[in-house]
Amino acid sequence: MDRVKSPRFSLLLLLLGTALALLALAGCRQPPVAKTFTVGIVSLNPNQEAIVQGFKDGLSSLGYREGKNITFLYDGTQANPVDIDSWLDMLFGQQVDLIFCLTTPATLKAKARAATRGIPLLFAPVFSPVEAKVVSALAGQEENVTGIKVRGGTGKTLETCLSAVPGVRRIYYPLHKKDIASHLSLEDLRKAAAVFGVEIVVRAFDSGAGLEEALSTVPAEVDLLWIGHSYLTAANADKIAAAALEQGLPTCSTTSQYDKGVLISYGIDSETLGKQASNLAHKILSGIPARDLPVETADYFLGVNLETAARLGLELPDDLLKRADFIAR
Repeated sequence: MDRVKSPRFSLLLLLLGTALALLALAGCRQPPVAKTFTVGIVSLNPNQEAIVQGFKDGLSSLGYREGKNITFLYDGTQANPVDIDSWLDMLFGQQVDLIFCLTTPATLKAKARAATRGIPLLFAPVFSPVEAKVVSALAGQEENVTGIKVRGGTGKTLETCLSAVPGVRRIYYPLHKKDIASHLSLEDLRKAAAVFGVEIVVRAFDSGAGLEEALSTVPAEVDLLWIGHSYLTAANADKIAAAALEQGLPTCSTTSQYDKGVLISYGIDSETLGKQASNLAHKILSGIPARDLPVETADYFLGVNLETAARLGLELPDDLLKRADFIAR
């Protein structure tokens, strides 16, 4: 599948790359030559490997060379939250300078261990870190934790979806009961849906098998399937989109899943988010306490999938395509 970046997105990447390069050239921002760092990474979502790579690439552009002045402890995605425990125990047993956490459940588990160990935590992405109790505040937080939140794009996502798929009256929402991000994402969707007079039909699940059952029992009266924030739904976005397509349903998401078959998505770009996180990591490794760095908000990008639109018999509006940052054909 071809993926096309719009000129606007390419300009944003150019500006971000230029900013990182200027930071790398500033002598006062270079990591001390004699100093070496160890960064642990923990993740639950296999679809977030691009974030990890963007994180490493961003640090490289800031003067960190893997195997020379920085070491990454990363064993790939953990299969489920239970598996994270042993990996975190290993990381906290090492002399790590920072732990980079991907997903809300991973961050919460790391936070529970970090409080008495003096190791700073960096998260990206977490949907709503205050509500999830990752941090006490977005700025001036008590915990030695900071990162990047991704809450805030639901209203625009729904508005865009309704313009692309006229006549939507009911939206099906698979709710991951064990992930607070999924509950908060549903809360935002309900608020946005009330504005447009759209009904939300919820089906709760608590495991991969439960998600499959939820996808096999989609009510006949729904018009669209919504993929909210949850490590489990995000990791299975391709399966969700395929299951919806088999039933003639479009999919929309507040996570960037256009390349997984989702018709409309408005969310992060993984590589960009990883590089944004690398700048925060650089500040922490340079000696700034994580608690002194306000939580940042991720940039959002509009993605559309023309192949999915064609299979659904939809012709997307020209103005929507012009606004798209990514197009999958």
